[in-house]
Amino acid sequence: MTLKSNTLKSNARGARLALKMLTLNQVRNILAVLIFLFLVPTFVFAEVRLIVWQNDSNSPRIILPQLENESPAAAVERYLKNVTDNQELRKISGPIDNVQIKSVQNLPLENSSGKVRLAFIANWFQDMTAAGERIQRNLKTFSQAGADTYVIALSADLNLANQDAEDFRKEISKNFSLLVSLGGDDISPDLYGEEKTFSRNLNLTRDRSELKLVRYFKQTARGIFFGICRGHQMGAIADGHKMHQDLTKTGTGDTDYHINLNGKNSSEMQTWHGIDIQKSLLSRFLNGADQLFVNSVHHQAVKISPSANSEAVAYDDKNHIVEALQGKNNKSVSVQFHPEFPTEISGNAQFSENGFQIIKGIVSYARLYRQKNYFNQCRKLFQ
Repeated sequence: MTLKSNTLKSNARGARLALKMLTLNQVRNILAVLIFLFLVPTFVFAEVRLIVWQNDSNSPRIILPQLENESPAAAVERYLKNVTDNQELRKISGPIDNVQIKSVQNLPLENSSGKVRLAFIANWFQDMTAAGERIQRNLKTFSQAGADTYVIALSADLNLANQDAEDFRKEISKNFSLLVSLGGDDISPDLYGEEKTFSRNLNLTRDRSELKLVRYFKQTARGIFFGICRGHQMGAIADGHKMHQDLTKTGTGDTDYHINLNGKNSSEMQTWHGIDIQKSLLSRFLNGADQLFVNSVHHQAVKISPSANSEAVAYDDKNHIVEALQGKNNKSVSVQFHPEFPTEISGNAQFSENGFQIIKGIVSYARLYRQKNYFNQCRKLFQ
């Protein structure tokens, strides 16, 4: 009995020693296999799975939910029909009638290449196509920063039963290390409990869907959230903040200081100003910088609530308008400006270089957070 006990102890010590000698990628690969073996029943019997759809070879990899007893192709067809039948989404869905189902497959297990699996949330139909210049620009920039990029379909949970919709959001939270909410239109004031006064270009169906996903992802805190412009505002609302619906008209600031409404495109609509940055993840991404010259393309701004789950870490240099937020749990960062603009759009090489540094910072931070989770799970398996 004593010999058997000593042998078991010796084997355990040997396993722990072997674990210490493994490289990070080896640990990640072993853990991925172990997690897969433990979770096979979940994959087989899950009522909602994630599929990857492409409508042509150059389009983004689009994430959709697949329901129980539904083929991947049928899941895409169901989604397209639901969008077509929804009058509100038809306004922003574009030429959906000619969309093809070129490729559909199950979302693979997260790879061990070291790239961070990232999901953008589409808020225009163009974000799901090869012709969408904005999404293509973001896919390229974040890929260069080390991310493995996907796009969650516009209102992907449309017409799902409540439990199926929640299961879909759960699968997103489980499978993606970084969720990115992009710029775009104003957000419906219904979502923060106020009447519409100066908001415009609203789409409540889209906004509700995105808010539910962002809020769930933030609350489960399995990955990192990053918001840009409208996405910064969406993250703020998910945390419990509200919005100033127009800077000038609410007496909060100067709209013209933050956007050129006479511009015809993103480049022409930019204005420029300084921001003051507090010690934060954002300042860390910028090597400790406490000031930055940034672009600006917005007429609304976050109205801070002290009880919300995030706090301001940067303000503009004129009216103390919130320019960046950080989650109180350190698992979300958002900025009101556009760090993703390359030089050909921003017209400012130094800003675009700083912007890419921020993007590399958030991708690296998501990678470190995921690695920490891997090690914690691995440690539990070998204890």
